Amino acid sequence: MNRKQRIAIGTAIVLVALSGFFLPYEGEFRVKGDNLKAYLGYHFIFAPPKPEVVAHAILGRDISSASTVYLSRFRAHIIVSRVVVQMATIALITLGIVALLADKKEGTDK
Repeated sequence: MNRKQRIAIGTAIVLVALSGFFLPYEGEFRVKGDNLKAYLGYHFIFAPPKPEVVAHAILGRDISSASTVYLSRFRAHIIVSRVVVQMATIALITLGIVALLADKKEGTDK
């Protein structure tokens, strides 16, 4: 493995780590008969969106004096399918780059 390939793999490792620390979230409001959902964007894994943020994203307004019971209906969860697609994309692109950066062995031309 040459130097350029090692740099490509190192870059991929950094991208995977960043993708693992900043994850995509979706908010959900659970009500009888239907659940309302809204995309919340990327957040640090140790600081997920709070119920107040989810409520604002779904309802489009701030909830000032909401009770704890009402706020408990608002949840945020990680969009696992998007994380898997991100990781797979990083891996495939890295494999392609590593293959392109491989040292070319000179064959005999006749």
